Amino acid sequence: MSDERTPRAGADPAAGPVAKSALDTPMMRQYLAVKAAHPDAIVFYRMGDFYEMFLRDAEIAAPLLDIALTTRDKNKPDAVPMCGVPVHAADAYLAVLAEHGHRVAICEQVEDARAVSGRQLVRREVVEVVTPGLAGDPQAIEAGAELTLAALWPGPAIGLAVLDASTGHLRATAVERSASGGLPAALLEELRRAAPREVVLPDDAELAAALARALPDAVRSRAGAECFDAARAPRHPDGLRADADDPASRAAAALLDYVGRYQPFALAQIARLRRYALSDAMVLDAVTRAHLELFRNAEDGSRARTLLARIDETRTPLGARRLARWLAYPLVDPEAILARQAAVTFLFERDRLRARVREALRPVRDLERLLAKAARPGATPPDLAALRGSLEALPAVATAFGPREEDLIGDALPAALPVPAPVPRVAELLREALEDEVRPLPRGSRGALETGYVRAGFHAELDGIREAVHKGREWIAGLEAEERARTGIPTLKIRFHPVHGYGIEVTKANLERVPADYERRQTLANAERFATPRLREIERQVRGGTERAAALEREIFERLRLASLEAAAEISRAAEAVAELDALASLAEVARRDGWTRPHVDAGVRLEIRAGRHPVVEPLLAQGGRRPTRSEAEPSEGGPLHGSAGRRPTRSPQGREAAAQRGEAERSVGPREEWEPSEGGPLHGSAGGEAFVPNDAELDPTTRQVLVLTGPNMSGKSTYLRQVALIVLLAQLGSYVPAESARVGVVDRVFTRVGASDRLARGESTFMVEMRETAEILAHASPRSLIILDEIGRGTSTFDGLSIAWAVAEYLHDTPGLGARTLFATHYHELTDLARTKPRVANAHFAAREWNDEVVFLRRLVEGGASRSYGIQVARLAGLPDPVIRRARAILENLESGELDASGRPRLAADAADRAPEAAAQLGLFGERPRDPRAASFAQRAQVSRSEPTASEDHPVGERRPEELAVLDALRALRAEETTPLEALAAIARWQAALREEKS
Repeated sequence: MSDERTPRAGADPAAGPVAKSALDTPMMRQYLAVKAAHPDAIVFYRMGDFYEMFLRDAEIAAPLLDIALTTRDKNKPDAVPMCGVPVHAADAYLAVLAEHGHRVAICEQVEDARAVSGRQLVRREVVEVVTPGLAGDPQAIEAGAELTLAALWPGPAIGLAVLDASTGHLRATAVERSASGGLPAALLEELRRAAPREVVLPDDAELAAALARALPDAVRSRAGAECFDAARAPRHPDGLRADADDPASRAAAALLDYVGRYQPFALAQIARLRRYALSDAMVLDAVTRAHLELFRNAEDGSRARTLLARIDETRTPLGARRLARWLAYPLVDPEAILARQAAVTFLFERDRLRARVREALRPVRDLERLLAKAARPGATPPDLAALRGSLEALPAVATAFGPREEDLIGDALPAALPVPAPVPRVAELLREALEDEVRPLPRGSRGALETGYVRAGFHAELDGIREAVHKGREWIAGLEAEERARTGIPTLKIRFHPVHGYGIEVTKANLERVPADYERRQTLANAERFATPRLREIERQVRGGTERAAALEREIFERLRLASLEAAAEISRAAEAVAELDALASLAEVARRDGWTRPHVDAGVRLEIRAGRHPVVEPLLAQGGRRPTRSEAEPSEGGPLHGSAGRRPTRSPQGREAAAQRGEAERSVGPREEWEPSEGGPLHGSAGGEAFVPNDAELDPTTRQVLVLTGPNMSGKSTYLRQVALIVLLAQLGSYVPAESARVGVVDRVFTRVGASDRLARGESTFMVEMRETAEILAHASPRSLIILDEIGRGTSTFDGLSIAWAVAEYLHDTPGLGARTLFATHYHELTDLARTKPRVANAHFAAREWNDEVVFLRRLVEGGASRSYGIQVARLAGLPDPVIRRARAILENLESGELDASGRPRLAADAADRAPEAAAQLGLFGERPRDPRAASFAQRAQVSRSEPTASEDHPVGERRPEELAVLDALRALRAEETTPLEALAAIARWQAALREEKS
C-alpha cells in the first residue's frame, strides 16, 4: 500500500546529521522497529502522558501541529529531533495530520510500566493507523457530516465503493466506461458528491490522472490487485459477491482490505453492502450544489442560511446525517417519493404524536459512532455508558406510537415510517454492570489501575476484593489514631506515596519519640516516614487488592464491550430506524410550523407552482413577520404566472396587454388612482420585518418550455430562479414545499448557471467559467432536466454576449428530443423577441415602479417582457457618488437616443446639451456602424421626410423615394456571407425604423 501524496515520513530515519550511536539505545531501537513496520506513517510513540515523534516524523509534524521541535540529549551534536503532544489532546492533533494527507500509526504502551522490573522496556504495539479517510475518534467528526473513504476498480465498467468507517455505511455502484475510454462524467460527479478524503485505487496511471483532475484534494492510496479480490476480503458483509466480474464488489473488497489493514476493529460494524445505481437519484453536480447553497452558503462557506439548515430540525446526529444524505440524493422514482411523503404526512397530521416522538428522540445519541467507538482498542467505560443511555431511550420512542385517541387519524403506520426496535439484552446488561455515573478515564495504560465503574453486586469476586480493600483502608485510617496515642506524637500522620506506598510521617522535632519497631522508609525536608511490619502487610493487601480489582474490572469491561459488538447488527438496525424517523419528523415539523403544502409529484413533465416562496429567503426577510395570505396577494390577470404582491398597480388588464405588445416597460405612474403604495413599503412589512412576495411558476415542454425572465436589477429574478429549483428539490426529497400548491413532473437533473466568478488557480476568466458551465448544461441536459440560467454572456462584449445568449436559448428550444424545462433570466431584453418566433418560449418580468425619483421593486412576476433595468437607480442605492450618477444618466440618455459621433459610434464624451443635430441618428443601442458611405448617408437622409408618402413633382407615384433607394443601396452593400443572423436582424430593424419614420 503506497500513497501518492503523503510524504514517506521518516523512510530513512537515520538520515541527516544524527549519528547511529544516538539511535543505538533500547528505546530508539524499539521506535525504529515500529517505524520500519510503518514507513509511510508518522508514528505517535507513547511515552507516559505524551505521544512523541522522532527524526523526520518530528520535522514533518511540528510545523503542521504548531508545536516546538526539540531534541533528545540537547548538548550532543548528533541529538535526535523530536516533538510531542499530550495524550488527552491527541485526537485534535491526529485530525490535523490527517487533513494534511498523512497517515499516523498510534503506538501504545500495552503493559503497565510498574509491572516491568529493572530497566526492561515497556512493551508497545501499534493499535491503529489513522488515515485521511479513516478517523481516529469517530465522535471527533462533525455530528451531521460523513468522513468517507472510496475505492475505484477499472474495467469495462468502473466499480465505485464508498465507506464511512465511523458509521459502518458501505455502498457501491458500477458505471459503464465512456466511449472516449476515460472516467464517465456521471462517475466523476458521483465522486464529487461523495467527497471522499481518500481514494484507494490499483496501479493504473490513467485512472490516477483522471482522479487527480476530478478530486485534486483527495489523497490517492495505491493497492495491489489482490486487495480488490472479494474472495480474500477480511469480512464478507451481506451483498458482497466473490465475483471477479462484479466491479462494485471488487471496489468494496479493496475498502474492506484497507480497513482490515489499518483499523481491523472497525470491520465489526460493516454488516451490509448497499448497492445503488446513479439513476436512482437526481443528479446535482458540484456547481449546482454551490449555486443553490444546499449545504454551504456562498458568503462564508458555513452551514448557516442554506437549505439544509432550513429543513434540519432533527433531534439526533443520526437524523441530521440522514437528512443531509436525502438532500444530496433526491429521489426520482415517483413511487418512492410518494412513500416518503406518506410518512411525512402521517406525522404532519398528528401534532401530539409528532411532539412525543421528537421528545423521545432527544436523549438518543449517535448510536452508530458510539458503536464504532466501542469497537476501538482505546474504548473506555464512559463510551459504553453513553451507548447504554441511547439504548435505554429506544423503548420510549417505540411507545410514543402506542394507540392514543388523538392519534387515530387514518390507517396504520406507513411503510416508510420505521419504529426503532429496542435492544433490551445489551441495554439491561450495561445497566446491571455499569455505575450510573462513570467518570472519564485516562487514555491507554494510564487508566490501567482505575476502578469503580462496575456496579456493586454485579460480580461476586470483585465485591469480595473491594470489601477487603475497604477494610484494609479503614484499618490504615484507624492506625493513625492508635499510633498517636501509643507514641504521644500529636502531629503524626499516615501518608501515601505512589512509589513508596503508605508511611507514618513524623516531623523532625518529634523523632526522639519514634518507637523501636518503626522502619525508616522515606526522608523528607522536615519529616521522616516510617513503616511497621503490620502496616506493610496491610499495604500489600490493599495494593494487591486494588490491582486485582482493576484487572477484574478491565476483564468485565472487555466482556461488556464484546457483548455490545455481538449485537452490532441489532444496534445498527435500530440506528437506521432512528435516522429515518428523525429525518421524517424534521420534515413534518418544518412543514407544519411554516405552513408548507404537500406537492403532487408524478412521472409527467409539467411543473406548476402556485404562490411559491423561497424556503431560505422567506424566514430571513420576515424575522418574525407574517407572510401574506392568498387574499392579500391576489393573482394578476392575463397569464399563468399569477404573481402576488403586497402592493399592486391598478392598470387594467387591457392596458397591461397593450403595454406588453408595445414592448415597453411599465413606467412610473403618478396619479394615486392608478397606483398607490401601501403604508408599510413595497412588501407589506410587519413588525418583524418584510413579508416574502409569493410568485407562480409554470413550465411545460409541450407548451411553455423556456421562460425568459427580464426586469430590473434587484427585482428578485435570481431569488425566483433558485426558489423554483429548491421547491423541486424539496418535492423530490419527499418533503412538503413552501407554496400554496405544486405539481412536479420528476426532474432527473437540475442544472444551474448562476453568478459570476473566476478560477484564477486554473487560469480561467469569469467568462470562461460561465461558458464551461453552459457547455456542461448543453452537453448533458435531458428532456427531464430543469435548467436555471441566470445571465449568459455578461463577461464579454455586448454583441458577443447577446449572440451567445440568443443561440443558447434557440438550442434549448429547437434541439429535437431535448425539451428541458428552462428558466432564463437576462438583461438582454432583445431575447424577449424569441417568443415571436419560438412557440414554446414565453416572457415574464418582475414589475417595478418609479415613485418620487425612487425605484420601487414590487417583487411580482407578470407576463410579458421588460425594457428597463434601472441599473443607475440601483447604483445610486449602492452609494455611488452623485457626479457619477449624473454622468451615467447623461450617457444613458445619449445611448438611448441613438446619438452618434462623427465616426458613427455612440456619443459618450459629450453631454446632451452639446449634441450636433447633424450627427444625430435614431439608431438603437445595438445599431451597427454602416458598412459603406452609401449606407452611412442613409441614417441622415432618413430624417428628411416626416410626412406620409404622396405623389409630387419630385416623387411621382410609382417612383422610389430617396430613403427607399438608400435602403436598397445598403442592402446591396451588405456582405451576406460575413453577416451573422443577429447582425442581419439588427440591420433590418434599422431599415424598418427609418422607413416608418419617413411615413410618419
